[in-house]
Parts: sequence; C-alpha cells; structure tokens
Amino acid sequence: MPPALPAAPGSTSLPFWCYPHDTVREASQAGKGLWARWPGPTLLIALAAILFLAAACGDGEPSGRIAFLSDRDGNFEIYVVNAGGSGLTNLTDDVGTDVFPAWSPDGGRILFVSDRDGQQEVYVMDDKGQEVTRLTTDGGTHPAWSPDGARIVFATDRDGNFEVYVMDADGTAQTNLTSDAADDFYPAWSPDGSRIAFYSSRDGGGLYVMSADGSELTRLADVATTDRPPDWSPDSRQIAFVSEGEIEVANADGSGVTKLTEDPRDDRFPSWSPDGERIAFGSERSGNAEIHVMNADGSDLTQLTTGGGVLPHWSPQGTRIVFVSDRDDSFEIYVMNEDGSGVKRLTDDPAQDVLPVWSPERQSDE
Repeated sequence: MPPALPAAPGSTSLPFWCYPHDTVREASQAGKGLWARWPGPTLLIALAAILFLAAACGDGEPSGRIAFLSDRDGNFEIYVVNAGGSGLTNLTDDVGTDVFPAWSPDGGRILFVSDRDGQQEVYVMDDKGQEVTRLTTDGGTHPAWSPDGARIVFATDRDGNFEVYVMDADGTAQTNLTSDAADDFYPAWSPDGSRIAFYSSRDGGGLYVMSADGSELTRLADVATTDRPPDWSPDSRQIAFVSEGEIEVANADGSGVTKLTEDPRDDRFPSWSPDGERIAFGSERSGNAEIHVMNADGSDLTQLTTGGGVLPHWSPQGTRIVFVSDRDDSFEIYVMNEDGSGVKRLTDDPAQDVLPVWSPERQSDE
C-alpha cells in the first residue's frame, strides 16, 4: 500500500527581449562589424536602449512559482513562493492535511489531496488557492494531469485495493483502468499523452505502462518498493525510476532497462531536465544526502550540492533546480543554478518545508 505522505518529500511573462546573458554576449560578438559601422550618436542611443532593456529584465531572479508542503501551521498545507523568494502564501489553510500538489499544464490550477472531509480525496483549486473543488468522493490520492489538462489520473482504494483511475478535469467520468487484485499506484502520464506509467505490487512488484485508456499493459521492470512516482523523459520514450537504491531507465516500449548508477549508497528521486539531456537525483554516495546530476546515459556524474539536498525538480527552462535541504537545521526550500552555483534559500521556518514543484509556465527563468 502506498504511503499517505511523502517520506521527505503570480508571475508575468518577461518582455521578448529578456534573453539569457550568454545569448546577449554571443549576439554582441557576432555583431561587432555592425556596431563598428554605426555612427557615434546612434551608438549612444543604442547603448542607452540596452541599459533600459537590461533594467526591464530585472536582476536575474528566476521567474515562476514553486508549490511545496509545509507543516508550519501545525499540519501539512500547500504553499507557493515566487522562485525569487518573495510572495510566500498558504493556499489551503485548512485543519485537514493537504499534500501532493500538482500544477496544471497551463499553471492556472493545482491538484492536491486532502483529508479535510474525513478521508483522502482529490481536490483542485486555482493558483491563488480559490475556487476549491472536491473531485472525488470515494477516495483518491497521487493525482496527475494529462498533458492537455483535460483529464486526471489518480489512485484510489475504493474497490478494496489501490487501482489506477482516470477522470475528466471536472471530476466526471471516473473510470478504473487497472482492475487487478494487486495494489496499483503512483500513476504518471507521458508527456505526449498516449500512455500512463505506474507501480504495482502484482507479481512481486514492478513498473508498468499502459495506454491512456488502460489497454496494452506492459511490465517494464521489477521494482520491489518505491516512494515516488516514475519520471518520464520529455520525449516520452523512457521512464526513470529507482530500483534497489539505484537510478534506472526503462524504454517505454518494453524493449529494455538500463542501470545508470551503481553505488553501495542509495540514489533516489530522479528528475529529467526539460531538454531530456540530463537527470538530477539525490544520492548518499558522499556520506551525506546531496543533489547530483548526470547525462541521460549515466555519464558525467557530478555532485551539485555540498550542504545537503534531496527532492530535486528542474525549472521549466532547465537553467535552475529547486530542492530541499536541512543544512540550516530544518528542511527548507532552496534553488540553485543548473551547475550548482548560486544557491539561494527560499523558505526560513523551523517547520518542515518539502516536496517542491516548479510551476510549468513556459517563460524565461533567467
């Protein structure tokens, strides 16, 4: 049976001219000849314009928002904070336990699980914590959006054991996709919307994939225990997961499994970069839980943090990583650049702040 709680687990678009600084430098180098041909007054005007545009782009703070769990008010609630550290807000503010936040593809809504009405059910709210709607009435947990935001997959034990169900985004048309005596849980929708991966206790435990309508069920790998959903590659061709403390990837078509890490200490929480080139993960191989990154084939493994880190999640543009660390004596939310530099603490409270998820808004996060 899956755990009820994880083990540790208003921004606006920037103007079109706000590109990464490296891109600006490359463009300026490529355009030296053009600059040389401009008359002096025109050059001064252009320089003034550049200074104005740089000011409009801000100071390099990441954009978007990060949802996370915190028990700072006595029970787990869902909070959001701007990726630069401002705007900390409790979205749920209820006496019940609220967990498992999941952003809608357009960033305007958040799924979550709450026991506020007596048992765990799936709810949805807007990104300001308003318009809260209960979607299930017979139990539900581990919800995930379809890529088009039209449907929701979730797990429920309403039939006596955990099964994977799907429903429309308004809670209607709830349908059992797995219908097996074993427990099926932690469903994850493929980015192309065609398939759903999930874990199951059937046949000793394993990672499975099926078509979005429940057909074409395929066992991909043996997995005895897990505490996180599988993570799809952005191209929907592979699935990263943890087996016996190592990071592995399975081909979604069932053609094979590759072990990417091999260390006596546990490797956990794999997270694909948005371009599919890298996988961030947590590892205890250094003697402490730290964030590492490697190429998607397991090469070029690099430790990114030195003060502790778990539960990495990439920003939409792949330039930053949000993670959890207890380096300051309590679990807090941090962000860093993709190379481990520029670490910034976003939360500061003696309570536990965990399970950060970056909003999917498709905008520059430089």
